[in-house]
Amino acid sequence: MDLYKLKTFKTVAAFLNFNQAARYLNCAQSTVSNQIKSLEDEMGAFFFKRMGKKVQLTTAGEKMVGYANKLLSMEQEAIDDITGKKTPQKTICVRGPEAIIDCYFPDLIKKTLAQYPAVQFDISNCLENNIENELQTEAIDLAFIFSDYISSPRLITEKIFTETLIMAALPTHPLAGKPTVDAKDLHAETLLFLKTGCGYGLPFRQLLNTHMVKPACIIEITSVEAIKECVKKGIGLTILPKNSIQNELQNRELVPLNWAKDLTTPVLMVWHKNKKITGVLENFMHLAMQLRSKRP
Repeated sequence: MDLYKLKTFKTVAAFLNFNQAARYLNCAQSTVSNQIKSLEDEMGAFFFKRMGKKVQLTTAGEKMVGYANKLLSMEQEAIDDITGKKTPQKTICVRGPEAIIDCYFPDLIKKTLAQYPAVQFDISNCLENNIENELQTEAIDLAFIFSDYISSPRLITEKIFTETLIMAALPTHPLAGKPTVDAKDLHAETLLFLKTGCGYGLPFRQLLNTHMVKPACIIEITSVEAIKECVKKGIGLTILPKNSIQNELQNRELVPLNWAKDLTTPVLMVWHKNKKITGVLENFMHLAMQLRSKRP
């Protein structure tokens, strides 16, 4: 079995897009397609369901991801053993919502670099519904999300801490002066939510449905700053982590609404059960877990 084809397969499985995989591998899209077809012919199974430019892994493809990871890992182990030079992890690849990255990652990165000066970081927003695929294909090492749980048996989660949420609005908003705000008060209001890694959005929508409350509009945006600017312009209300909105609250640009119950959400660190965790990545995860002891 050609390891180069396995690397191509793993790249397509990570992007779920032949064109993006080709750009990443710096080769023609036809080359990627031919290598995948050759591997499928060799194994006697289809690994992808093709839907235009996008693809999905078949059951055989999902199984093949695990074997590809093992075989490519064995290749690196063989190189390390024969040469006597262990290849350190050079890049930590992490996905998470902007609200987590902005508030907590600068300190984590600084402490990691103090111990591993040569390490690099690839950190960006993630879509929660694509986390499992990215972790399975080892496109990323870790993910951080706002959520109570992840149901997949393939993923391991560690609760880092519980984040306080704030429902915020302009000081002039009619609800700003109410002693208590509940779900029924949100009827015909515009609500703004974080789009990526925001597990608390769904249960909040379910709460509104339970009380038969129909917002005028629900807007999902990936950027915390964009959400805050929308609220400042009077577009609607938002629910954001307290640490992401502290400056605006202190400056009275926005005010917290007196929601009837405390709003909180767990912050989970997520990785694949087959992920080999060593060295710098283990250190980074340990530092992340220490955040729980520093919470008020």
